[in-house]
Amino acid sequence: IAGNPVKAFKNCFAARKGNTELLMLFSEGLNIINQTGEYNDIYNKWFGVLEGKYYKRELIIKYSIAVVVPLIIFIILLFLFMKLLKSQVNKATEDLRQREATLRSYIDNSPDGVFIADENGNYVEVNPAATVITGYSRDELLTKSIADMLPPEGLDGGLDHFNRLKETGSGNRELMFLHKSGEKRWWSLYAVK
Repeated sequence: IAGNPVKAFKNCFAARKGNTELLMLFSEGLNIINQTGEYNDIYNKWFGVLEGKYYKRELIIKYSIAVVVPLIIFIILLFLFMKLLKSQVNKATEDLRQREATLRSYIDNSPDGVFIADENGNYVEVNPAATVITGYSRDELLTKSIADMLPPEGLDGGLDHFNRLKETGSGNRELMFLHKSGEKRWWSLYAVK
């Protein structure tokens, strides 16, 4: 399609055909605002080129920096804090392992029998000396309780001592116990909760 270009009219208003009074008012008003320069301001405001004053590159960069830089600093500080925390946890864990190994060594190498029982009197841990004293292997002892190791005539006294230990937190006493061979023997008992 080819033809003459459409002519653009900058000052153009429409009114109903024959309404010359309205057209004269428009013309008079246009002349006044054209002379004062107000028309160009109005035209540029409503029909002019969109100025991206709110979207200028400098403004975008400014706000981006204001948000992104503190965010990056926060992420870096968070990363450093987590790294420090992990280091401290690893050090504390290693210290606990070393202390546990030291205590385990003391218990395992103690010449005295060490028996650890739960609140019901069931053995949950014993050392090698406990196996020598009782004649039972470690695995056998871990299936037994304090009551299993006491002869019938010492059962009440032994269980009373265990119950007092649970209440007071410590105690010592000499008690009769049964060796694996069935022989009755005595042991000096020093117990703590």
